[in-house]
Amino acid sequence: MTKPALAAIVALALSIPLTNSNAGAQGTSSSAVNAESKSQTMAPGVQTTFSAPQQASRTQAVQTGTAPKSWTTTHGTSGTRSTSETTAASTTVTTATTTTPETKKSGAATSTATTTTTKTADEMIVVTQSTPKVAGGTGTKPAWQKFYDYIKLKSGQDGLPLTLTISNGNPSHPAFEAVRIFLSGQQLATEKDFKNGVLQLKMDGTLTAGGDNQLIIQAYGQPNAGISWKLTTPRAVITAIKPATAGIGDSITITGKNFSNKTGVSQVWIGDKVAQITSGNSKTLVATIPANAVPGENKLTVAVGGIAAKVSKITIKSAAPELIGTDIYGAPPGYPITVTGKGFSNVQSENVVTVGGAVAQIVSSSPTSITFNMPELPNVWSSVILSVKSKGAESKNTLNVQPSNRLLPTNQ
Repeated sequence: MTKPALAAIVALALSIPLTNSNAGAQGTSSSAVNAESKSQTMAPGVQTTFSAPQQASRTQAVQTGTAPKSWTTTHGTSGTRSTSETTAASTTVTTATTTTPETKKSGAATSTATTTTTKTADEMIVVTQSTPKVAGGTGTKPAWQKFYDYIKLKSGQDGLPLTLTISNGNPSHPAFEAVRIFLSGQQLATEKDFKNGVLQLKMDGTLTAGGDNQLIIQAYGQPNAGISWKLTTPRAVITAIKPATAGIGDSITITGKNFSNKTGVSQVWIGDKVAQITSGNSKTLVATIPANAVPGENKLTVAVGGIAAKVSKITIKSAAPELIGTDIYGAPPGYPITVTGKGFSNVQSENVVTVGGAVAQIVSSSPTSITFNMPELPNVWSSVILSVKSKGAESKNTLNVQPSNRLLPTNQ
């Protein structure tokens, strides 16, 4: 072919205008999105305009969300929204079983043994959650929607292991066709990151208590499409308390799981009294029995980020009473004597006064004094031991009193 002929063909090709069968649809979608964007205020740095997916073909590529490297994405599994999750009120425990085949060979024969390991799943507690976000409008024409939320945490909850679960669609609302998820202006995910309508994101160390955790969901779908989210954490579990019986000021060790490594996130309660935690980690807490703990059987609770574990029990021993003195030193049988001290019981029947081995009759009692009648001690005219037992605890010390046929002051 001659050069003049080739030039003529090229010139003819360049003069023919190119056409795009999708231009009209794309232009209409862009106009709708721009109009909708004007009526909404977005956070700085958040993408505000997206083109609607093509109606004729669903094979058009959509933008893939990129989560920060510190976040882990866990897809849901087929047939269920979340296999390891129960609600706060649920008592059902789910178990996951892993089977590992082991092959053993003996000569020409080959046998296969199966080892089964059963793991009990954590009970997941909902820290906070959204109401269902439902697309407005009428008819069946899909459109873009924007939903704004704030993930609000209480003090200490930002130190919990947190999982954000987003569910696109439910039995009452169809799923959106396209989704963009943003947290504090940063895109987390799109519909491509969902599996079976569920997306799970590990949020450990990402959210702040009382901070600006703004969650924005941009979704494209028909009217009545729905999407929702919830933030969960595994409930703390107490497996053992040692010792099971302890006194005021004693140290106890609480073992379990899902406690916090961070100071101030875990709390230990004995009854309604707070016990000071002296050391701890995610599996062990060491605490001191508080001075105002009530003797007897008490409920023991561990709360992590304000979320309590199931209640356990501990027995608190009574504090040993301490004797200070008596109002008189010697008295005849039946004469009242008052012993002063501390750690006595208000309830007379919970105190026992012994004089020279004989139990005395108690007239009255208070936390700081007990009045009793001198018992009969035949043929005893020298000093004897006075002791007190209160709530089953023997007094730390004893005093001397003397049976007498007359009153003897305390200075004798």
